[in-house]
Amino acid sequence: MKEIICPNCKKAFKIDEAGYAEILKQVRDNDFEKQLHERLEIAEREKQSAIELAKEKTSNELQQKSAEKDAEIQRLNTQIEANEVSQKLAITEAISSIEKERDELKNNLEKTLLAGGFDLTTAEGAASIVVGGTKLYEEVPGLMDSIEYGFDTLATLTGGAIIHRGIYEDSSKENLVAYTIVGGLDIPQKRLDELKKFLRIR
Repeated sequence: MKEIICPNCKKAFKIDEAGYAEILKQVRDNDFEKQLHERLEIAEREKQSAIELAKEKTSNELQQKSAEKDAEIQRLNTQIEANEVSQKLAITEAISSIEKERDELKNNLEKTLLAGGFDLTTAEGAASIVVGGTKLYEEVPGLMDSIEYGFDTLATLTGGAIIHRGIYEDSSKENLVAYTIVGGLDIPQKRLDELKKFLRIR
């Protein structure tokens, strides 16, 4: 027989070996289940903590990658804008050069001592040659269109005369130069009369 004391009433009881073994087994089973439950709870908390840490780490990595992508996009946009500004400036300069050549051509034809008084619209034909650096042709967008515009402008100034056109590359040049000849113009009688009068005075 085994004697045990009740933990509540403090009374002593005697039980046989089989009863004692059964009570001991229940106590051990309860203790095991309690420990198992506690360990499972701890394992669950550790798992949740690990999941949260992994989520936070993943979120941070994604935010960092997103920020890097945004920065790269901004850099590319800035570069694109800079290239567009540079291209527009180059086009503007090229067009300005062509327009300047056109205006100079017209002024030279109309105001030169011997050429003054000519009616350009009476021209039978003209030739225009444009010479520019190789790099200029390659890097200036729309340059060829601007040159063609200059040729067409010459055709307009000469009343639709046949324009012989030429475009040439010269690697030693960094700018654009145009050479123009106009032929078959009517005699500027008014200008000749002025020159005759000038010569008589002299």
